[in-house]
Amino acid sequence: MYAGHLVEFAEVAAFFEEPLHPYAEALLHSVPNIQLLCS
Repeated sequence: MYAGHLVEFAEVAAFFEEPLHPYAEALLHSVPNIQLLCS
């Protein structure tokens, strides 16, 4: 959801592999990667 509206509807795997909406992609990029933090 973005601004109270549904912006993307997809299977879970498809959403994480290739999000269609720029906001969904930004959300996925905002999650910290533990492997990058430990190196």
